[in-house]
Amino acid sequence: MSKAHFVIVWLLCQTIWLATASAQTPAGAYLILPKTADYSPAVDAMSLPDESDLTSEYLDLVNSYIRSPELEAASPEGATNQRGVHWGSLLKQDLFWLTFQHIDRLIMEPQTRAALNGPYFKDWSYIVHHVQWSRWSDGDKFFTSNIGHPAQGAVVGYIFRQNDGNSIGVEQDFHDPAYRKGLLKAFAFITVDAFNWKLGPASEATIGHVGLHLDPQTGTNRTGLNDYVTNEVGGLVLMIGEDWLDKHVAVPFERHTRNRPLINTVRIFTMPSQSWADLMAWKKPWYRYGRN
Repeated sequence: MSKAHFVIVWLLCQTIWLATASAQTPAGAYLILPKTADYSPAVDAMSLPDESDLTSEYLDLVNSYIRSPELEAASPEGATNQRGVHWGSLLKQDLFWLTFQHIDRLIMEPQTRAALNGPYFKDWSYIVHHVQWSRWSDGDKFFTSNIGHPAQGAVVGYIFRQNDGNSIGVEQDFHDPAYRKGLLKAFAFITVDAFNWKLGPASEATIGHVGLHLDPQTGTNRTGLNDYVTNEVGGLVLMIGEDWLDKHVAVPFERHTRNRPLINTVRIFTMPSQSWADLMAWKKPWYRYGRN
């Protein structure tokens, strides 16, 4: 990915935001509380008052119910994310992400379009056997290797998390085994995805034949070790950073406002990788599990 690619990403997010940001929470919306929750009203639904009547204490109370485990378990969303990895939806979303990236390459990279011809299996086998593992850099620009590939890994990590019933909705807390295990599982999935992106049957090696020809000036065939490290390590670091921003910036911000366009914007800019993972699941880029 290049700077132009990230501009496209930003424009796409903003286009979707502008198209739907005007959709406000309708007046008189109802919050359904689970019967297992400990609350005093005798009814199971209460109408939200006007914004002018809302106090900070009331907003905190509402947010505590929105994030309650009982409500998550009682909701259809929570029912589909009980335990274990949902491999069907995970593989579909990861395939969608893979397809999107290859379409982006074909549109933005003339050299990729020019290298589509040639024997599939013969060229693929040659590239796999001639990866320059002794080289760190594959010749890509600094931005591509050190920003683009970690971002690619972070998106894959969030795709895994939103399909893992044991990780989704878990708040960042390194004392929580569920959070730590979720990061380790995401790291493993990012690693598999990185190898598939570079050398798999639908990869840079087969679509564009990256690694087939040696550049006499640089001495590289555009392969190297860096992308097999920056995707996983950099992607995990980005996930931890975005989780921190979500916990310490986005969530507190949501407790003090009901302005949906502002909430949506803060969510996108504090967790851009999660927003891309949302799109791969056909959800709005500001969707956050348990907070909608």
